[in-house]
Amino acid sequence: MYDRIKKLLSPSVEGDRTEALSATLLNTALLTMVGVTLLIPPLIVLFDPTGQENLLSLFLGWTMAAVMSALWYVMRRGRVELVSYLFSFTFLAVLTAVTFLFGGIRNTSTVGFALVIIMAILLLRSRRASLLFTALTISILAFAYVAELQGIIEPQPPRGVSTVDFIIYAAVFALTGSLLHFAVRNLNDALERAQASEQAAAQANQQLQGLNAELEDRVSARTQALVTSAEISRTVATILDKEELVRTVAQEIRNAFNYYQVHLYLLNAARDTLELAAGAGHAGVELVRKRHRVPVDRGLVGRAVRTNQPVLAPDVSQVDFWLPNPLLPDTQSEITVPIALGGNVLGVLDIQQNVRNGLGQNDADLLLSISGQVAVALENARLLAEARGQAEQEALINQISQQIQSTITMEQAMQVAVREVGRTVNAPQTRVRLVSGQKSVADPGNGRALQSETAP
Repeated sequence: MYDRIKKLLSPSVEGDRTEALSATLLNTALLTMVGVTLLIPPLIVLFDPTGQENLLSLFLGWTMAAVMSALWYVMRRGRVELVSYLFSFTFLAVLTAVTFLFGGIRNTSTVGFALVIIMAILLLRSRRASLLFTALTISILAFAYVAELQGIIEPQPPRGVSTVDFIIYAAVFALTGSLLHFAVRNLNDALERAQASEQAAAQANQQLQGLNAELEDRVSARTQALVTSAEISRTVATILDKEELVRTVAQEIRNAFNYYQVHLYLLNAARDTLELAAGAGHAGVELVRKRHRVPVDRGLVGRAVRTNQPVLAPDVSQVDFWLPNPLLPDTQSEITVPIALGGNVLGVLDIQQNVRNGLGQNDADLLLSISGQVAVALENARLLAEARGQAEQEALINQISQQIQSTITMEQAMQVAVREVGRTVNAPQTRVRLVSGQKSVADPGNGRALQSETAP
């Protein structure tokens, strides 16, 4: 019940701290005036039932209570400044009426003019309000003074008007208005500084929260990227066939990081041209089919080979040596990363994105770590291929040697040697020349003509 009453009587104002403070003060003043104007007239009647002005006091008091209640209702609708002016003018009008009707400037109600100045300045918090109500109060006091001199107002007690009283009241009101104006101005400045500091702190806190969220996202993305990189590295480490290896690397990188295009180039034997070995993306397969090549002295891929360093182009339109491709019209940013073992460059990873500034240094660092694993896997595949070739060659030589050893004549040995050599090199015809004589021998096994020629 108490909370409901408190909520009902509390001002509901949306605004800055200064406006909320004015609304709170105005709310308190209005409710106090309602209470005072409702209670004091009955008390006057109670303690002075024979007073001649009792009915007038009741009428004025309850009328004032009704006016203050109406102002409180309007204030509850958010019209704080308007109600502040109306309250101050109403208060001033009531005191003016009391001064002119009940005793002039010596009446005790005259002191209430100082309260009007104080309330107006505190509620309105402006230089205009302080000057306006101070000037109005002194002007009303001057009119009352003149009215007493002219006999329009009968002083109470009737002992004649005093110029000293007027001067003292005027000086007190002027001093009150001036001092309170400066005090309120300083208070406003302090509140504005406090509010500015609070807003700056809130903004800084918001920026800090945004930075923390961004850092968390970046750490999360970086962690996920490292996990994905490790998975790709584990995958390529198990592939020993070079063609399957380069296809898998290109496709896995594109799938993992959602790049626009991923190409993998390998250096030719002469080390002067990069040959596209694998491509992932709508144009990759077509470029591989066309045996796309780039000289090492051209483009981003060529620079990566020459410098053995990643080459980052966040906006390819700003790079003079960038090579556009009609099959890739949407490329906006590109990274080329060398695939190298130490100083030995084997090829280049070429990553393209269809968003300007869509690739950055984080991508370059991540791809560089992947390219190192790819280089190791390519070298392992090469060594394995060499080992397999060496083993096959040794096995073939051993097989031919065994077949030759099973012959009993030179002619049979030559026939076996010529036949097996022809099978090995897939030659349509194989001949052997002897130093003396000439003789032709047919190979019944594969139909090749085996000839031995001799000179006299």
